Amino acid sequence: MKKGSAFVYEKIPGVDSTKPEYVLVWYLGKRASGPLIRYQDGDMTAILECYESCQYVRWTGLSEGKSSFSGRIRVINDPLIYSIVRDATSGLLD
Repeated sequence: MKKGSAFVYEKIPGVDSTKPEYVLVWYLGKRASGPLIRYQDGDMTAILECYESCQYVRWTGLSEGKSSFSGRIRVINDPLIYSIVRDATSGLLD
């Protein structure tokens, strides 16, 4: 589903969740390592960058335009990130 220029993904419901929650995703282009994606979950915005053949993503969180945290995620360990990366690498987010 799209909302303006963003792609909308439903989050995996939590134990106490009764209504669906969504994240917004923007495809920013492709680098040698794979797609570059902007991800927004409520007030938190992050940049996801593939590496190691998109088995992992580097995650850089942004707050007020400044890097506030970073880390890495193994793509197959997070179903939502897996869906986003799979769609980006297959060209569905272009």
